[in-house]
Amino acid sequence: MKNVNVVYCVDIQGIGSMQFHNQLICSIYSLKKNKKEDTNITVYIIYGNINNELMYSLLKLQDETFKIEMCKLPDHELNFLQQFTRHNPSSVARPWGGIVFARIFLPWYLPEFVERVVYIDSDTLVRKDIQNLYDTDLQKNPIGMVMGIVPEYGYNSGVIVFDLKMLRSMKNLKEDIIDHMKKYTRSYFLPDQTTINRFFAGKITPLDLKYNYPPAPGSLGRDPINLGNAVIWHFYNQGIKPIIFDDQGLSLVEWNNYISDYYKSITNNKNNEVKNNE
Repeated sequence: MKNVNVVYCVDIQGIGSMQFHNQLICSIYSLKKNKKEDTNITVYIIYGNINNELMYSLLKLQDETFKIEMCKLPDHELNFLQQFTRHNPSSVARPWGGIVFARIFLPWYLPEFVERVVYIDSDTLVRKDIQNLYDTDLQKNPIGMVMGIVPEYGYNSGVIVFDLKMLRSMKNLKEDIIDHMKKYTRSYFLPDQTTINRFFAGKITPLDLKYNYPPAPGSLGRDPINLGNAVIWHFYNQGIKPIIFDDQGLSLVEWNNYISDYYKSITNNKNNEVKNNE
C-alpha cells in the first residue's frame, strides 16, 4: 500500500459558512472517490472553527484506507496569524482570515513523522488520483506549486507539495518567515501567496498546470482537453465559486454531481441505519 498525506486549513464560521461547508466536503469527498485501491490517504484538517455538524460529516467519510485527523489550531496561534491580515487602509489589499497563513507553518503544525504533504484549498474538486502529485520530484526544492494564470501574482497557493522534512532542516526557518511577514505581508494583495512566492523565491519547483487548473470563464478553463485532463480543479475565480447544487455553467456541473452524490450517500446511509434498527 502507498501512503499519501493531504492537508486542508479552514476556519468556517459566521455568514456564508454553509458555502465553505459544502466546498470542503466536496473536495474531500472527491479526493476519496478518486483514490486508487492500493493507496492509504490521511487527511489532516487544521482548523480554527468548525461546527459539530461539519466535523461529524467529515469523520463519517473515514474507512480503513481513508483517515481524517482533526487538528485544532489553538486560539493564541490563530490570533498570531490574524495580525498579518491587517493592512494599510490606503492599500488595495483586502482583509483575509488568519487561517490562510497556516499553510506556511505546516512543518510545525503537523506531527514530525509527517515528512511530505499535499496542501489543497477547499474550493477545489479532486478529479483523479493524486499519487503522482504527491510523489513529484521536487528537484531538491522544499516546495512545488503551479504558476497562476496571472503571472505577476506568481505561483498559486491553492495546491502545494511540501517537503516538510527538508523545511524542518532549514536553520532558523520559522523565525525568518515570521520576520519576513512582519516586514512585508500586511502590504501584499495576496498575502499568503505572495509571502510564499517571495520568501521561497528560487526554491519552488514548477508543477504541471493539471494539478491546479482554473476552470474559469474567459481563461484556460475554456480549453476542453486540458479541462478534462486536469487532476484538480481550483475555482479561484470569484465569479464561479461553487455554492449550491444548481449552479449553472459547464465547469460546475461536475462539482454539483459530486456534492449531490455525497448527500445522496448520506441519506441512503441514514435510511439503512433506520432499517437496521427496526
